[in-house]
Order: sequence, then C-alpha cells, then structure tokens
Amino acid sequence: MPGAMPACSEIHDIPGNATISAAERLARTEAIYLPWTNGLHSLIAKRIALGLRPVVVTIHSFTPIYHGKPRRVEFGVIHDSDPHLSVAILNAAHKLTGLQAELNAPYSAADDVTHTLRVQATPYGLPNAMLEIRNDLIATPEAAEMMADQLAAVLNMGLVEIQRQAKAS
Repeated sequence: MPGAMPACSEIHDIPGNATISAAERLARTEAIYLPWTNGLHSLIAKRIALGLRPVVVTIHSFTPIYHGKPRRVEFGVIHDSDPHLSVAILNAAHKLTGLQAELNAPYSAADDVTHTLRVQATPYGLPNAMLEIRNDLIATPEAAEMMADQLAAVLNMGLVEIQRQAKAS
C-alpha cells in the first residue's frame, strides 16, 4: 500500500507522515489496517458461507477545491472493474437528488483509490462501489444527516436495480 501514508495531500503537508520510518509504517499497518481489513474479510466470508451476497460500498468525502480549482461534481460514484452497481447508483442519484453526480469523479480506479473494492469485493464477484461526497455538503450535523437520508434512498434504488438486472439475465 505505497500511497496509504502520504507525506503530502494536494498542497498540505501531513506532519505525522512526513518522516515516518519503515518500522513506523509497519507498526501502523499492523495496528490499524490489518485488524480492519481482516475483520471486514471475515465478516464478508461469514455472510458468503451463509449463502448471502454482501455488497461492499465505501464512502469518502473530498474537498470542493483541489489545486486551486473548484470541483463541479458534488457526488461521485467510482467503480473498479465492475461498473454495474456504480452505474445503478449514479442513475438513482440523478433521479432522486439534485446533486451534480458523476461516474468516476472526482477520482477513478486509475487514481489507485479502489483498494478496498479490489481486495474485499472483486475476488468474490460481489457488487461494489465507492461513493465520494463533496465535504462542504456534509459540513454540519444537519447537512450530514440530510445527505445520509439521500444516500440511503439512492443506495436502495441502486441495489433494487441490480437485483432486477440479475433476475432478468
């Protein structure tokens, strides 16, 4: 995970990462990343063993201005190798929200941001998507709650659509 602990993000230094040694990087990986990823893997494996088909959705936020340029997108839906759920979520966002929603924006798999999807979902053929919300839209508890309500409706509609598609094929 070479990009997991950058010394700089955009133009902002990250002091805790600036002089991190290989030993400190390994210690963080063992203390934080491995328990999390192993726990998620175990949860997914248990669901699959029960005959269920879990869905993996990661949710992140992004800054409205990047390298001095405003970002038009408000809600991004990113996919790795399987676009089905991402496209269904994007279509639902267009129907249910007034958000400027785009596919593979502000990032895409080419930016190496889909690690969890690649590791936890793709090997098992699980539906998956990465959601990016512009962080000025969730800056207050009230705004975050309103966005959560919108996301719940959008995700539900997207999931219903991929289930419909699966039954039709």
